[in-house]
Amino acid sequence: MKKEIEVIETEKEVKDIKNQCPNCGARELHYDIKLKKITCSFCNSTFEGKELNIDNDIEKLDKEKIGSGAKDIDKNFKDIITYRCPGCGAEVIINTKESTQAKCHWCQGILTINERIENGTVPDAILPFTLTKEEAMNLIEQYLSNRKFFADKTFKDNFKSDNTQGIYFPYLLHDVNAHCIFIGTAEEETRRYEEEDTFDKEKKTTYYDANVYDISREFDIAIDDLTIETIYNNKTEDNQITDNIINAILPFDTKNCITFESKYLVGYHSENRNLNIKDMKNKLNEEVKDIARNNIKNTLKKYDRGVNWTTEEVQTKGTQSITAYLPIWLYSYQEVKNNKKILHYIAVNGRTKKVVGSVPINKPKLIITSSLLGVPGTIFLINNIIDVRTTIGFSSILMTNGIFIILLIILPVLLFYNIKYNKYSNKNARHYYEKETKNEISNMQMKDKYIKERTRLTSSSISGENSNRVKGIYTKIDNQDEQSED
Repeated sequence: MKKEIEVIETEKEVKDIKNQCPNCGARELHYDIKLKKITCSFCNSTFEGKELNIDNDIEKLDKEKIGSGAKDIDKNFKDIITYRCPGCGAEVIINTKESTQAKCHWCQGILTINERIENGTVPDAILPFTLTKEEAMNLIEQYLSNRKFFADKTFKDNFKSDNTQGIYFPYLLHDVNAHCIFIGTAEEETRRYEEEDTFDKEKKTTYYDANVYDISREFDIAIDDLTIETIYNNKTEDNQITDNIINAILPFDTKNCITFESKYLVGYHSENRNLNIKDMKNKLNEEVKDIARNNIKNTLKKYDRGVNWTTEEVQTKGTQSITAYLPIWLYSYQEVKNNKKILHYIAVNGRTKKVVGSVPINKPKLIITSSLLGVPGTIFLINNIIDVRTTIGFSSILMTNGIFIILLIILPVLLFYNIKYNKYSNKNARHYYEKETKNEISNMQMKDKYIKERTRLTSSSISGENSNRVKGIYTKIDNQDEQSED
């Protein structure tokens, strides 16, 4: 049975917002980041943003609710439209692919296309910038000051923090009220011991004994503002992009979102979403499971050998989804290597000041520096070989300590290289949504039934251990353009 869908008419609220100063009638309104208010450029009056009219009682959600801005995108809607200025009557052309606001070139009034667009690309909410460009530039410069030595020379020569841009990126804020059922097997270690090999007395094997339990966890969960990007990036071999950087600066203080107004976009760039909720369903479901799984880990401390969940079921009672513009300061740089383009980002959360970046690396310099770390190990080995080779023979040393020699030289090199490479590239950076998303568990029912004892196990953990896995980050988001029409 298909769940009833209720549309939250945020679009109507936006239309009701007057695009002129209520005190003097001027249309030159803008967002003052220092005052954190809408300001009239003529009379200097200031105004607060309008609160969102959405349900905050997640535990009572019993249907699918979506904001007007989260409706499916109309593929047949034209990107270029003509808008008649309500201030002076002039006709102004707007490309909605690039922006959702513009100025009338005659009266300089701010035009809003909220009344014209019916395709769901105008967001329901916006979270205004609180961090100025100057503050963002300083944070980026500080970030790079610790990453200059191995940075690519071309990048360093061309770096100008003034190229930092303020951009509103589109996200989906997803509330979930669900009932979860997790069923599996768990093991508790009872003994650990070593035994000598029958044929080789010097070889020892470690064995483990464990108690086996059938366990289940059944509970309700309320997830608040699970945040997921609504832009699909089509990566090709010739256009690699480090878009995980933008994701890694989450979370935002989304509870401070207000009703969308185009006035907040003045002086900033904005991106339109290109994904519908249905395109993100699989990813949303997996991330909900990840959050639920992470939250019950504290009930499994007894099982030091781990848990193998064989059933992970999420029964959704109700959801609420709205689209929101979230503020990001972004510095971008395109690196060309072997005819491949790699777009590097340094992103700053426009609210929390969190900075994550990808900096192009001078790999030859890093390799040479890393290799030099092997020199102390080599010198140490040479000195020791000279001391003892006359008594037991050079070849004997190599045969006895060959593996030790290789490890002493190679391991410091690889360790240093990997540490520095990860520090500069941040390829594994991400938003730890399973830990950072607000949620609450209730009505917990736990069952733990002892089954049997297992002995002489050779592995230190249960087979199929999956209590720590995170699947959502690997779940594919489908591009709406690749899907067939319903």
